[in-house]
Amino acid sequence: MQLTNPITRDVINDLLPVYFSGEASADSRHIVESYLANHPEFAQQVKAEWSDSLGALQNVPFTLRPGAELEALGWTKRMLRTKTALLVLALLFTLLPLAFPGQWAIAAVCWVCAIGGWTGVVMMRRMLRVTGL
Repeated sequence: MQLTNPITRDVINDLLPVYFSGEASADSRHIVESYLANHPEFAQQVKAEWSDSLGALQNVPFTLRPGAELEALGWTKRMLRTKTALLVLALLFTLLPLAFPGQWAIAAVCWVCAIGGWTGVVMMRRMLRVTGL
């Protein structure tokens, strides 16, 4: 593979995390390996820095308890259902006073309920924002 643009050290630094995690494509691996082969002083620097980092990460115990992914999925599904129910109630209470023209007491109660529903929708959206949904 012949590169038309020169690859800079910054580009290689950007590719190193993907390269060392094993998630780099064949072309990216080839670019990193070629650059390191042509720049031995940088290769030594990378080896020293990344061996320290990778060695430290290998000593960190990380275990995911059984069922944690399923619990997270269940939590997300419950939050989505709750958000949908709150949205339906907020819309219902927002529009319900239109069915009772002139009944300001009913309208006031409905709109107070609607404010609570809309507040819940906003809160659910914020909670679900971390999941990307």
